[in-house]
Amino acid sequence: MTAFLCKRLIWFVITLWAVLTATFFLVRAAPGGPYTRDRAMPPHVEEQWKAKYNLDDTVWQQYVDYFYNLAHLDFGMCFKMHDFTVFEVVAAGFPVSASLGLMALLFAIVLGVAAGIVSAVQRGGIWDLSLMTAATFGIAVPSFVIASVLIILFVFTWPMFPAAGWGRPINLVLPAFCLGAPYAAYISRLMRTGMLEVLSQDYIRTAYAKGLSTPSVLRRHALKGAMLPVVSFLGPAVAGILTGSLVVEKIFAIPGLGVHLVNAATQNDYTLMQGMVLVYTVLLFSMNTLVDLSYMYIDPRVELE
Repeated sequence: MTAFLCKRLIWFVITLWAVLTATFFLVRAAPGGPYTRDRAMPPHVEEQWKAKYNLDDTVWQQYVDYFYNLAHLDFGMCFKMHDFTVFEVVAAGFPVSASLGLMALLFAIVLGVAAGIVSAVQRGGIWDLSLMTAATFGIAVPSFVIASVLIILFVFTWPMFPAAGWGRPINLVLPAFCLGAPYAAYISRLMRTGMLEVLSQDYIRTAYAKGLSTPSVLRRHALKGAMLPVVSFLGPAVAGILTGSLVVEKIFAIPGLGVHLVNAATQNDYTLMQGMVLVYTVLLFSMNTLVDLSYMYIDPRVELE
């Protein structure tokens, strides 16, 4: 366990450095700059702005300064929101995106696992065909299309939920459903495949021969083994839910990280964009590590190398 974590920590540092280095040079290679779209500034004012954010230094000097400040947990000031640091923007938006993402992930796991179990048990039946057809549609239809349909149905046709906003639990329902539906579809298919494989094993037939009921066999013997493909999917799914939430956050006017990521990309806000990439990289790597550690709990036969 200790050797595994140490190795992961080394790879985490290497991965983070590589991603941030690529991001640093790519955002500066893009056409324009942080103040290209602004009203034309007098030359002396523009020079003062560049000096404030060290943009008058060479690119390599900016690169060295960025990692030096990062090592001291200084993420820099936002180029466009002058009164806020990148850390303050991330700290304000992350809890919102995390709340939406956790609700969407909970919905995806509950619905996806339940649908996958029912489909596997009723293999070839009407429930199997119906649920897998719905899963195919869930994978094929983008989240913004689902959001548009739900707004028409449950905001205008039958006014049950608010169209936008944040601050109340009811504001989570529609965006969490839109964000979690495609992942529920993937999980249901993975769960069905894993459950069918487990149900064909000898120890499952032995459990049935001992007189155990189907719910007992599924809960006590089959569920853990069938969850392995789902757990493998959950690591990147968590990061995918947060990064994919930017479209849903825009549609439902949710003040999360997605809005800041879009604004940083469109406005060439270098420091904010690099801060967002840093957050998503740390999140993705952490989730994949937790997935690997959870293998030992689900299946003790799995050994971490």
